[in-house]
Amino acid sequence: MELSADFGHEKGQDDLIDLQSALGSLRRVHDQWTQKPFQASMLTGRKIILSDETMGAISDLEIATARCDTEIGLSPHCTTMARLMSRMEGVCAAIANGFPADYRVCCYLDYFTAKAKASPEAIGTLVAQATGASLPVIQASLCGRQIEAIVARLLNEECAIASMTPERIVSLNDALCRAINPTWELGMRTWDYRAPEDGRAMAYQPPAASDLRRYLEDISTFVTDSKLSPVAKAALVFFQLDAVRMFPHHFDQLGRIISFYMWKHTDLVRHVIPPISATPAIHPKKHQEKLKPYLYQGETTDMLLLDDWIYHVARSTQNAVELELASYRELCALLRGWHQALQRTGVRPSATLSSLLETLVANPVFSITSLSEDAEIAFSTTGRFVESLEAAGIVSQVTDRRRNRLYECPEALAFFGKMIPELT
Repeated sequence: MELSADFGHEKGQDDLIDLQSALGSLRRVHDQWTQKPFQASMLTGRKIILSDETMGAISDLEIATARCDTEIGLSPHCTTMARLMSRMEGVCAAIANGFPADYRVCCYLDYFTAKAKASPEAIGTLVAQATGASLPVIQASLCGRQIEAIVARLLNEECAIASMTPERIVSLNDALCRAINPTWELGMRTWDYRAPEDGRAMAYQPPAASDLRRYLEDISTFVTDSKLSPVAKAALVFFQLDAVRMFPHHFDQLGRIISFYMWKHTDLVRHVIPPISATPAIHPKKHQEKLKPYLYQGETTDMLLLDDWIYHVARSTQNAVELELASYRELCALLRGWHQALQRTGVRPSATLSSLLETLVANPVFSITSLSEDAEIAFSTTGRFVESLEAAGIVSQVTDRRRNRLYECPEALAFFGKMIPELT
């Protein structure tokens, strides 16, 4: 699908520019911006003023998100959608951070890890043999799968209720580091950034390591106490984590995870988390351009800079909600098509069949044993259904062995590529 949200914001900040001119805090002269480097300030107690266009984008997003989440939450496909969107987010997040994850490979990893219970040493070889994927793609897909698990866990009520304490923020970052590279240093940054050795002045220098605990506690308090909308709060936390360089290994996903927490915690979403990493994965340069102007524009642009970033987040997330809704429509069409194909072969529709097809979308790589367990259907019944699925061309066998035969569902494996062809 083509993402439609426009990020253009050049003419949407006139009200803010007029305000800053009245306050005497901004001269709209580009060469003035680099004279006073940007300094990250605490979020708690800070006055945030947003343009009318940004406030409108936030309002539009919250309405669209609530409608989409309610529609899916009331449907019989809610659990399947939650699984699909979490997996989609995991793949997009890995790609957005420079790792070439693959949706199909993630599904094979699911099977060999959770269902076949292969040893960690054997999983890479088994997936490579089954898919032809290279080792870097398998490792990136494993990263995506682990991020998927973190995202899915945030839909758990217990996780949503728990406070976003400083310790929890650090533990979430550590979990993401282990997912991306198990050799990475954990915990907060313990060293200071230094100016380049060539003597050139830096436009921006992050806070000293000794100050990071204060910034961390401030973020935790802001998440809990701020009365801003969850969209604006999430965008500001994302920005702050980037600007202060709180952790040794700098990547985007922690900000998104905290965003998911705030949306779930405030009931902006209850059932399905939209894949907000899709837009940064498709448009990485635009994402970086909107996030990092503080590196060269200076402190005097602070009000406009944050407004522009929050607007970008709102529009980017609007894309994710549209993608979620389009995925829901596609899922409904896919299931209808399968029911019709099976009916043409003489299979009668039933609740058992519907349950099995739902399971097939979420677990498109399977054995009869694993499908039987996931769908909670008798092994013999599952075996008969799989024969019908083969006859209808919905699944195909990928191994020649007689026992523990491995199957895949091509249309379900192609779901990600159909919805986000730019990333395949």
